[in-house]
Parts: sequence; C-alpha cells; structure tokens
Amino acid sequence: MLGLASAPQAAIDVVRVNGGSPFSALLRVRIPAALPQFLASARISIPGAIVGSMLAEWLVGFEGMGGVLSGYKGQGNYGGVWTIVALSVLVSIVLYELMTIVETALLARWGPEAGVTRE
Repeated sequence: MLGLASAPQAAIDVVRVNGGSPFSALLRVRIPAALPQFLASARISIPGAIVGSMLAEWLVGFEGMGGVLSGYKGQGNYGGVWTIVALSVLVSIVLYELMTIVETALLARWGPEAGVTRE
C-alpha cells in the first residue's frame, strides 16, 4: 500500500488530463511506482516463508521437511537434523538470490527511476 500511495501525483494527473481512468492510472503509474517496495518485500519474505512452513510441518504432522526433522530428532539422527537445517538454509539463499535476479530484471524493464518520487 505504501508503494501504491507513493506514486507521483503529477504523473497521475497527466493520465487523468489525457482521459485516463483510475484503472489506467493504476496500471501506468501506481504499479510501476510500487514495484521497488513490492519486490523488496517479496525478497525478504521468502526465507520467513520457508521457516514458517517447516515450523507448521514440525508442529502439525510428519510430512515435509519439518516432519522429517521431527522424526530425525526423535531417532537421535543428529546428522539428519543438521542436513535438513543446512538444506533449508541453502534453499532460502537460492530463492532469495533468484528473487533478487527477478527484481533486477523487472526494475530494468521499468527503468531505474521506478518508484522514485521527485518533488
């Protein structure tokens, strides 16, 4: 929401003066202005989503990496526990970096000034 609200009012006025609808202003001005904030939040949330899903699997059931982690701990297989931990960290890093590449590509498409407000 902060990104959508940070769109330059002058650009929105240009769209309206030229007969554009609020939907057109959303597509042409507000969404490109919100891209940096949206992509940064997506990049930051990836590791948290992985940890959150593992925690839910560990607490609720015996499926997924969290369930396997719980089973390994119960069996005393600490090598397996550390393998699951290392694998989850590796997956988090890879997905974080992949999102960084997507962010760079999208911001390059919309220009380096996407989301920059000039007063």
